[in-house]
Amino acid sequence: MTRQELEAAIARLAEKREQCEAEARRYLERETTGQGVFAAEIFELKQKKQVLATEIRHLQVKLNHLLLSWE
Repeated sequence: MTRQELEAAIARLAEKREQCEAEARRYLERETTGQGVFAAEIFELKQKKQVLATEIRHLQVKLNHLLLSWE
């Protein structure tokens, strides 16, 4: 992968991670106001957020390796 491809992939994953976090917050707010119990959904979104964070770190390592090998 090129530098631009890695940076674009990291940006896409970061956006997905932010969406997961926002959705989990919305579920938590609904749960707090008594609109239901959403523990499973919140847990699943938090797990997905962690997976995305791991993928981002993996791509950042690849990007750093690519950048260091050019010097």
